[in-house]
Amino acid sequence: MNNFSAEVATFADVKMIVLGNMLSGLLLITIFKQVFETYLNLPQLASVVVFTVAIGDGLAEPVGTYWGKKKYVVPSWNLKNRYVRSYAGSACVYLFALLFLILYRGQFENPQEFWTAVILFPPIMTVAEASAPHSMDTPIMMLVGFLLLFGICVIL
Repeated sequence: MNNFSAEVATFADVKMIVLGNMLSGLLLITIFKQVFETYLNLPQLASVVVFTVAIGDGLAEPVGTYWGKKKYVVPSWNLKNRYVRSYAGSACVYLFALLFLILYRGQFENPQEFWTAVILFPPIMTVAEASAPHSMDTPIMMLVGFLLLFGICVIL
């Protein structure tokens, strides 16, 4: 039989994951893809955020669990809690954010937008992931990432 040592999730846990994380993430993707298309005429640029969150954040926990020997502590946004993170997991978010910017570099309208995104997007997404509550990191990272890229493209 299957032998796993994972905790048994309660209905409330599953409900929170689905409603708080997945549905809010899907809603943000839908809204911001439309915003990027309507206001910037750059609908594919929203994919940078989606893939950074899906793959970078998705792999951060297993990478941090298996290879994250060195840890650091980050205060939560309300400053009441502290989260223990690994450098390996955070590096995963950073590197995938950078990778997807490079893969979608043709979506930027000018080099200033691209290089500004290269400088700001990976570290800000890494901080957003590290400091977000565990069950809410997807919508927080998406909101931060979408607003950051939208701001860069509007300003520059």
